[in-house]
Amino acid sequence: MARYGASTNTLAAEVDAIDVVTMAQRIIAFSSVGSAFMPFVPSSQGNRQGILGREAEMTWTSQNLDTAVSTAPDEQAYAPTSRAFECVGNIADAVISQYALADARTSGTPLDVQIRNAGARGYIKRYDALCAARYVERPTSTPDHLIGSASDSMSGGLLNQGIRLLIQAEAEPPFIFVAHLTKYEEIMAIPGMQEKIVVGGRNGGVDIGTGTPTSPVIVRGWNNVLTIALSSQIVSSSGYHNLMFSANPNTPGLINKWTPLETPNGLTPGKMLVDPWWNSARRAIEMNMTTQEVVQGYIGSATDDNDWMVDIVTA
Repeated sequence: MARYGASTNTLAAEVDAIDVVTMAQRIIAFSSVGSAFMPFVPSSQGNRQGILGREAEMTWTSQNLDTAVSTAPDEQAYAPTSRAFECVGNIADAVISQYALADARTSGTPLDVQIRNAGARGYIKRYDALCAARYVERPTSTPDHLIGSASDSMSGGLLNQGIRLLIQAEAEPPFIFVAHLTKYEEIMAIPGMQEKIVVGGRNGGVDIGTGTPTSPVIVRGWNNVLTIALSSQIVSSSGYHNLMFSANPNTPGLINKWTPLETPNGLTPGKMLVDPWWNSARRAIEMNMTTQEVVQGYIGSATDDNDWMVDIVTA
């Protein structure tokens, strides 16, 4: 008998029966509830390389239309500025060991749910880290979108300054503020936050298995324009780089472009490829997950000057 003849056993058949297309969509859906950024960042399919364009603005002037016009007004070129994006690979290979499988059997957790949980919890952190790293795109010249300092506490003044900068940049509300989770007490001490607090996650969502809140959103509609979420992935570098950005589809401060993966059976139907399989040699289920995506600002030039985002630095 071949060394890996065990790969034809019942467990392997159970793994083979998993609908990987549905599984990938379930991981993405589960992640969107637990992610601080994903519900507010537009995501769409594109080529691995492409161009993002921001519409140019026309300047209007006065003109006397009652008399013959001796000279034609100067024409303005409608030439939207653009920026290239390049999707990159993101991978995670998980091993569901005998101990984990035993725990799942005794707790009554189906194998596909265990795979979904294993994939989603890690992907949430990966996706949020991709978004949080974009703080480097904020303008640091007039108007400066880098506000606060490594010695500042979170305050209503800083939040209002961020909102003012986004409005000044013609970004449209709603605005989203993602802060490091250690900022919770400081945020709740700001006047008006307690009245806008979200209990139990977005729309009161809770995890069916544990009853715990599933959403990192803690405040909705502060000053009628700002929703606040918490994330452990906010970058710490000379202070926490908490991000405020526009979530309006017309002026998205962050975007997520992805391209489907190539497989022997053709393109994957969605962003993520999930490939679970029984490894007889390891006596375990292995799960390979892959996306090809990028998160970046939808900005007004080919350089990294994203004025629809504000970096609020705090201690």
